[in-house]
Amino acid sequence: MYKVYPAYDFACPFVDAIEGITHALRSSEYHDRNAQYQRILEDMGLRKVQLYEFSRLNMVKLLWFVQNRKVDGWDDPRFPTVQGIVRRGLKIEALVQFILEQRASKNLNLMEWDKLWTINKKLIDPVCARHTAVLEQKRVLLTLINGPEKPFVRIIPRHKKFEGAGSKATTYTRRMWLDYADASAISVGEEIMLMDWGNVVINEIGKDNDGTVTQLTGLLHLEGSVKTTKWKLTWLPETDELVKLLLVDFDYLNTKKKVHPLFLSLLRSRVQKGKFIETSVYQVPDLNSKQLHKHYLDSKLQVLDIKLKTTSRTNQVAMKSKLTT
Repeated sequence: MYKVYPAYDFACPFVDAIEGITHALRSSEYHDRNAQYQRILEDMGLRKVQLYEFSRLNMVKLLWFVQNRKVDGWDDPRFPTVQGIVRRGLKIEALVQFILEQRASKNLNLMEWDKLWTINKKLIDPVCARHTAVLEQKRVLLTLINGPEKPFVRIIPRHKKFEGAGSKATTYTRRMWLDYADASAISVGEEIMLMDWGNVVINEIGKDNDGTVTQLTGLLHLEGSVKTTKWKLTWLPETDELVKLLLVDFDYLNTKKKVHPLFLSLLRSRVQKGKFIETSVYQVPDLNSKQLHKHYLDSKLQVLDIKLKTTSRTNQVAMKSKLTT
């Protein structure tokens, strides 16, 4: 005696018709079987069921990366899996919104990452706290001739438009660090604006023999208009309290937007050799090392949510994660 089980293609028409399904939603991969589906209903005298096709959001050719240990696992932050992109900083709300915006289309489209991360930014940017950092190897000292004789502290909001982000203590001194990219763009006599402080007129720029900017000297001009300044720069005070951080910036595993038919044979030449980029920066001790360490242990690489944002020529670090300070 043999037990016979109906195959998927044979069972679906019966189940849909008997259970009262009026419209069956099927992904486009079953398109070639639609005629068979309707033929079974017709031959067995069952009522018709309307078929509606939609395309799926597929991630392909991923197993090779795992099997060849090109990634740490299926949740590697460089990997286009749900766990991977969540560890990279994606909010589930952004993923849901992205999927809903695709709608039930039959078209097979090649999706780009830009739209997904744009949605994610719109959700995170209004509520995430702001923290400032400068690159350790590329920083320039700015001295204010008429700056404060003694350092003083002000309590300012971590986010100017979101009170829920809390506040932070900022130290104001005569000497401060600027990012090299910002300092190298300034000219003598130019008026700049220091974020959360005011305008400064640069009257001297020091350079080495190679023409590299090494130091700046300026005068505070707090009466100046913010609207007239071209550069609005972030900065850090020159104090012994600065905290050293390590920013990890993941690159893409594959440089091609579309999977080539000879994917596996070409993959070795397309995969980026550098797994990720590490950059040392200094930051004010608003977020101490214990909190960073705890967050790292709790969420593995969720510390990657410390996004290095580039606005104009200003490098700014914004904490976009569940960090509690």
